[in-house]
Amino acid sequence: MFVLLGVVVMGFLHLQFMLFWRSHYSHFPWPGSQAAMAQGLIPPFFTNSTLSLKHTMATLFAAPLLALWFARERPWVSTLAIWAGVMLFNSFVWVGTERLRHDSDLWPIDFVFLTFVTGIPLMLGSILALAMQCARRWMAP
Repeated sequence: MFVLLGVVVMGFLHLQFMLFWRSHYSHFPWPGSQAAMAQGLIPPFFTNSTLSLKHTMATLFAAPLLALWFARERPWVSTLAIWAGVMLFNSFVWVGTERLRHDSDLWPIDFVFLTFVTGIPLMLGSILALAMQCARRWMAP
């Protein structure tokens, strides 16, 4: 169930990036990529714009907190399953988008980068969810 949650979260984020890429996210390029962004050479993906990366990290931070109610006191396991769904969806988008797939021959490095970029906010959200569980137990009579 949590793998599906990860796929759905990233699916909605990617849909949002596709719909609003030219009108919103393309106005926040990474330094040095303004010309490529203006020519439309950079496809909508969560790491291709500073704003899209911020939105993705905030959403992934909140995902373990939302899953806390269904995790039955297993935030680490549920977060790992959410992360697996996120990586599964990102892999499908990466393979399905020709410009991303042919961007570099160093795809293992890109995959490790995606692993850390998505894993860190999920881990921090899971730590906060665990702290909330501990606080709830401590406050309970």
